[in-house]
Amino acid sequence: MDVEETSLLFYVRTGLLIPTLLLGALLCVAVLTAHGLFRRILIARTLDRVVVLLLAVVLVWAASSLLYFSFNAFAPSLLTPAYSRVDAALSYTCVVWLVTANLLLALSRMFIFKELPDESTTVYYRVILFISGVISVTLFAVCFSLTDPPSRFGIASIGTEISPRVVIGLSLVIICAIAVFIFIYLQTYMQISRNLAKAWTSNLELRIRLLLQKKALKSCTAMSLGTVVSYLPLGLALLISQALPNKLRSFPDWLIVVLSELAVLDTVLTPIMVLVFVPKVRLCLLKLVRIIDHEISTDEDTDHQESMELAVAD
Repeated sequence: MDVEETSLLFYVRTGLLIPTLLLGALLCVAVLTAHGLFRRILIARTLDRVVVLLLAVVLVWAASSLLYFSFNAFAPSLLTPAYSRVDAALSYTCVVWLVTANLLLALSRMFIFKELPDESTTVYYRVILFISGVISVTLFAVCFSLTDPPSRFGIASIGTEISPRVVIGLSLVIICAIAVFIFIYLQTYMQISRNLAKAWTSNLELRIRLLLQKKALKSCTAMSLGTVVSYLPLGLALLISQALPNKLRSFPDWLIVVLSELAVLDTVLTPIMVLVFVPKVRLCLLKLVRIIDHEISTDEDTDHQESMELAVAD
């Protein structure tokens, strides 16, 4: 890849990544604000808290990535070794918590279908959260123990010092976690379908409940779609790259652009999926928008009235 191609690739990636991350961050802030203001309605169940965790992690991922790519494009002198270490550790940790949140989302929906009480399922959440916490602490320790500042998680991880230690492991974690929550979704969907077939001609109330559960399961699956689309191709690419000789680890320009954009596309897809498939979140956000619009209109009317009074006084 010559200098001209490298420069072109840099501008294409920057022109795509920064707007995507900015949009994703704004969407996450809006949805999380609605959750905060209407928490009695929107954070009533364990499933709701998992959705908040997912949105919070996506926001951290979007904000940290936006900061990094903005510095990289407009103020590279700010990319100090200390900042690079923190940013790299944070990026790897965010990916871990993204797949963790999606795994918890799949488990929550399965537990609701099985009608298991919170007391009997809490241990599963705690174990998964503990494991993710240990992995996060380990990632920070590894990033700060390396001689040279590591690259943040993504296509730039290939060929760096951190790759043999962490990229292979994280790629496997991503692929396995995605496979597990897809398996959970499929198993739950098949069980609901079987129960629905049995109850189709006998119990109307049970049939309605199963249809609602099936619809809710599709909504949760859609919310996890962003993680699958964004990180599975990147995880596979990073894993495959480690099996190739060093001289073959460079990817074509178009693939670098695609994989880079996919890695941040989740910041937009996840909040959009939450708004589309969770009606109460969408309604609360619309209510918040109407409240803000009303306050702005009231302020404008007040300013206009004060201006008229001053004009009359003059």
